[in-house]
Amino acid sequence: MSRGGVGACKFSMRRNSQSGFTLLEAMVALAIAALVLAALVEGVETGMRSVAIASRNIEALSHARSHLAAIGVGQPLVPGVREGDDGGGFHWRERVARRVGGDAAASLFDVVVDIEWDAWGRPGHVQLATRRLAGRDGRVR
Repeated sequence: MSRGGVGACKFSMRRNSQSGFTLLEAMVALAIAALVLAALVEGVETGMRSVAIASRNIEALSHARSHLAAIGVGQPLVPGVREGDDGGGFHWRERVARRVGGDAAASLFDVVVDIEWDAWGRPGHVQLATRRLAGRDGRVR
């Protein structure tokens, strides 16, 4: 039996008439691809925003640590509130309060540092607190 018979011709015609995609199938595939791409872009954007927010939080924490380390160094601890601007949109506030009790030679102070900033329309805030022991002259020991 030869390969070019009647059955081969019918198979060949069926194959040619069903090859390729219809316009509807191509449009559905394109719509699905567009939805997947949109979801992917949104996921990347959310990830980038999260990285930027985390970076600002780390920067604010660094500012707070610097302020906390400097309180009582080179100047006596004085109860009260001080505040200012660190630049880059960061606002700081230091609060020092003498704790009740203690002996005449030393006093214990509560020290709190707040850093605030605006993070894409939402307020950001970091707070660090510690206690410092200072002599009569207010110098940290």
